[in-house]
Amino acid sequence: RGLVQILFSVYGPTTKAMSQLRPGETLDLLGPLGGRLFAPDTRPGVHHVLVGGGYGVPPLNFLARELKNADPDARVTLIHGARSASFLVGDDGLRECGVNVLACTDDGSQGTHGKVTAALTTIMGANGDTVAVYTCGPTPMMKAVAQLALARETTCQVSMETFMPCGVGICVGCALARPDGSYARACTDGPVFYASEVLW
Repeated sequence: RGLVQILFSVYGPTTKAMSQLRPGETLDLLGPLGGRLFAPDTRPGVHHVLVGGGYGVPPLNFLARELKNADPDARVTLIHGARSASFLVGDDGLRECGVNVLACTDDGSQGTHGKVTAALTTIMGANGDTVAVYTCGPTPMMKAVAQLALARETTCQVSMETFMPCGVGICVGCALARPDGSYARACTDGPVFYASEVLW
């Protein structure tokens, strides 16, 4: 529809400059980078569990909508984690689409008091559920989610939030270690990987 929204936090000089832009000013953007996106699990009756934190939630919002558009009867749950209620951003419109949204806050100001892994453990422990996990957010959160999924032998895909200096695979600034000792470039080989493909 010709509309792009950018969600960011004022953290350093670049985001500070972005926060000072006014209507009519322009930005130069390079993207989308990579090419390996989340691959929806096609097993019959699978429960799609999306685990997001902070600015990793908007990509999962898009994925959730795609899953429901492809199959309105699909079971889709978003576990949305943040430090407090004021940081629970990016899940707009999902409940209206039939997505089950579970909030987890570190301070207990909204939803469940605690980490997203506690909610994920409960879902993965449901009898007879076939679960596929997709996660995006802070690396420590994704590591915990990935390790939990790997321990339970549950399919898990991670969207790696690495710094991509060049974005086209030349500088190797976004290298990710693999369990076999090799490296992948998040900007060209990712940014989505299976949890088992990343050396955590």
